[in-house]
Amino acid sequence: MSNLFLFQTYNYTAYLPSGACSMIFFSNKMDPIIKLKLKEKENKSIPAIISLKEPPSNSFKNSISKNSGKLKYEYKFTQALSVQMSPRGIEKLSELPEVSYISYDRKAEICMDKASKSIGISSNNPYNLTGKGVNIAVIDTGVYPHGDLNRPNKVVIAFKDYINSIKQPYDDNGHGTHISGIISGSGELSNGKYKGIAPSSRLIMLKAFNCVGEGSFSDIIAAIEWVIENKEKYDIKLLCLPFGGEAVTSCKFDPLVKACEAAWNKGIIVVSASGNRGPSFDTITTPGICPCIITVGSCEYTDTAAKNWKVSNFSGRGIKRGNIIKPDFLTPGFNITSLSADRSYIPGVTSMIHLDNPYHAASGSSISCAIAAGCIALFLEKMPTVSGNDLKGILKLSCKSLNEPKTSQGFGMIDMQKIY
Repeated sequence: MSNLFLFQTYNYTAYLPSGACSMIFFSNKMDPIIKLKLKEKENKSIPAIISLKEPPSNSFKNSISKNSGKLKYEYKFTQALSVQMSPRGIEKLSELPEVSYISYDRKAEICMDKASKSIGISSNNPYNLTGKGVNIAVIDTGVYPHGDLNRPNKVVIAFKDYINSIKQPYDDNGHGTHISGIISGSGELSNGKYKGIAPSSRLIMLKAFNCVGEGSFSDIIAAIEWVIENKEKYDIKLLCLPFGGEAVTSCKFDPLVKACEAAWNKGIIVVSASGNRGPSFDTITTPGICPCIITVGSCEYTDTAAKNWKVSNFSGRGIKRGNIIKPDFLTPGFNITSLSADRSYIPGVTSMIHLDNPYHAASGSSISCAIAAGCIALFLEKMPTVSGNDLKGILKLSCKSLNEPKTSQGFGMIDMQKIY
């Protein structure tokens, strides 16, 4: 019986083949996509994120190469590794006691769609707050050196590219530029009409999304870890995550959630989009499912003249789990005008062209995420030492209810006038 394994319960004893036993005990360490890939019986390498119970030892890292795997990233703050491995190699790693979970290295997508017209968003406020002294990290498709981000002052103070390793800012998709303008645009080319919410704030852009708006979880986590590592160097107070990926596991095992928790616990306020998979319930994307961070959905006018609001149809909805409600808040996310980009511009390769239309309108929960980030930047200018948890409590008190379920509206629409 050397190939059998003794399996016992209270009143039942059985001998199972050792391979079957392995599947019973170790498949619980794998997310559903990894399990599906293993069932396909193909020998194609699988991109995976391996979460560990403790920092990886040298012997564990050696076991990756011994199983014909390639190490992509080692994550310092989340005790995880991203790898490319054969199905058999992943099965072997799952049997090691230090492995807590293996996730498929999925793709997240930007949460924005083009729109045909604009309602604009007013950044004028009677409080003389402009986000001065507040530095915001954004993980997105990059940023184009638009006039509104270079005049009268340079907005982007750091740029890191996880896709093409280009040193200077560019945006081959346009999403990150649009988001940057909502937060920090000067309105220079529109005589102030399309000024950002916090025009004196500064941005650190991390490009982890490609030209079609897709980003791997492994690159996004690497970018979040970079933000944590460089928090003091760039005085980063806020992290804006205007994207979402399908949430296929619980928060306990989700690698994006764990990275966001690490950033939050290091004193960085994290704001995420709720995703664009509404109106069905339980459609909040990751990392928006993370309990501790600020998750923002989209609302829009039903009647512009009467200023009646509703939750946008596309905005991700949640499910109430205990005391946790997602999304947390709403901000406008429909038909919002911000910056356009020359998507063909590559620093040192092509020249910047004149943009016939330096602005365009778009919709999505990523817009709402950016507006919330801008509002928070204004608050951080006034109260720079406020903690993330205290800020969430203050924002809750500022909200206007839209009289929709909490799983759709959270605590309601942020109303800056109530804060001050």
